[in-house]
Amino acid sequence: MRHNEAVLDEIENGSHNSDVVDVLMLPPPSPFDAALQPPFVPSTPGTSSATSKRKAEGDDSMRTLVRPSSSSKSKGAESATGRSVKSARSNLPQAFQQIGSDIQELSTSFDRASDVIQEHASHTVDPIPLRKKEAIIRLQKEEGLEDHQVVAVIKHFQSDVAITDSYLAIEKDSIRRLFLENYFT
Repeated sequence: MRHNEAVLDEIENGSHNSDVVDVLMLPPPSPFDAALQPPFVPSTPGTSSATSKRKAEGDDSMRTLVRPSSSSKSKGAESATGRSVKSARSNLPQAFQQIGSDIQELSTSFDRASDVIQEHASHTVDPIPLRKKEAIIRLQKEEGLEDHQVVAVIKHFQSDVAITDSYLAIEKDSIRRLFLENYFT
């Protein structure tokens, strides 16, 4: 095991002798076993100086050197930000807590918006029934109409809002009276 760490150190330090390559030759692939895989340590691409150096040299591939879990250098390893992996893990619950509070704030904002929309909708009345009501009230105030004539015109107001709107738009009494005579029957 100590020999593997020495080989990894040589690779990191840039010494490339041919013996190292022979040692690193991998055996034929075996079936994948997750339990035998090294632990995953998340890092942000592009934050380490090695990555920046490779990018400057034109190598866009993102390669990460992972030490075996039994390596003495893997214990207390630092992430790309310089903090220990353990401290990054301890900040994870805080991050989830922050996300939770942000979601709660968003939910509260949606609830307030929903309340405003409902309040506005409850005060909004369909204008057509209001216009029909106004026309019927105005029609009853017309002088010289008999009850059966008023009822006949109300039936027309109920069936066609255009008649209602036209009646309300006519301001001159004599023209409005001529208009109504078309609907007495």
